[in-house]
Amino acid sequence: MSQRLTNEELEQRVKELENELAAVKRANDIAREKAVIVDAMIDGVLVFDTNGYLVYANKAYLYMFGLSSDDITGKQLMEIPGIEKQTPEEVEKFLPLLKQAFNRGALGPIELLIMTQDGREIPLSLMGGTIENAGGRVNHLVVTLRDITAQKQAEEELKYQKKHLESLIKYSSLAIVALDKKHHIVSCNQDFEKLFQLEESKITGKNLDEIITTQEYLKDAKSYTNKTFKGEAISGSGKRCRKDGTLIDTEFVGAPVIIDGEVVGAYGIYKDITEAKKAEKALKESEELYRLLAENTSDLVSMCNYEALYTFASPSYEAVLGYTEKDLLGKPIYELVYPDDLPDILKLIEEGRKKMEQKNGSGLK
Repeated sequence: MSQRLTNEELEQRVKELENELAAVKRANDIAREKAVIVDAMIDGVLVFDTNGYLVYANKAYLYMFGLSSDDITGKQLMEIPGIEKQTPEEVEKFLPLLKQAFNRGALGPIELLIMTQDGREIPLSLMGGTIENAGGRVNHLVVTLRDITAQKQAEEELKYQKKHLESLIKYSSLAIVALDKKHHIVSCNQDFEKLFQLEESKITGKNLDEIITTQEYLKDAKSYTNKTFKGEAISGSGKRCRKDGTLIDTEFVGAPVIIDGEVVGAYGIYKDITEAKKAEKALKESEELYRLLAENTSDLVSMCNYEALYTFASPSYEAVLGYTEKDLLGKPIYELVYPDDLPDILKLIEEGRKKMEQKNGSGLK
């Protein structure tokens, strides 16, 4: 005959049962709270048992692929709609990782394409981890899947922009050099190499100003560089030096590269204007010589623009006709022409205009 429990023992046993029930309730409450949290996640979450069967999928995953719990619960990973459409190559890559996750306690991150019910392909980043029971034994694998469509699109756009910029720099007729935030050369195009007689491989990592500037012009060059690295787009002109020591006249632009408010680099763009400077100097000397001759001759010498308005009149105009240069500037040259001679003068003006258009491609204003 079994031994009857005393009242005290019965009360003790009831309390133990109540505590066990309370513990189970707390565990269930915690489980429900966790389920609510997991369902609120924007990433898809899948839970598998040790046999590889799916026991749970959160709302984000179901919404992502247009599925219901009944579509996937109790199925193995490769039987889940969408995943079962993976190529053999994808499966071969993925399944060993899934098996390793149970042994190592972690999975990924790895990337793969999943096919949705409506035929769309979604790029996913997949990670996982194991869950252990009270005895320290693995009993579930949790897998999270993040839709990285926007990330992939951004990467493709960045790749496109980078290639576009590289092509623009490579095939530009201007000499272009890229600098890091320490003012060191990162890369340059062929026109930069040609202009300064340098090789990209030999100047990478070196200070730009110290390579293409002599000591005489170094302070001026560094002042422009410092402005650029303070976030200011600059332009200017000045002497720069080739590898053989030849000084050349250049026009240049400095463009800062700013990311999140910080200057992380810059581009330098150079144009050789040596020949233009020589031509400008020669023109100025020619004009000075012309003016000197005109001012010291008794002949009437004048210049006009495309509209046939005076832009210069020699001092002899005042001596012969009584008009100072100030009186004539901006006035039509044919105002002083005798009416009978006006048709011939207008014909000469028209011929002069045509010659100017042929030489310059358009009328000069």
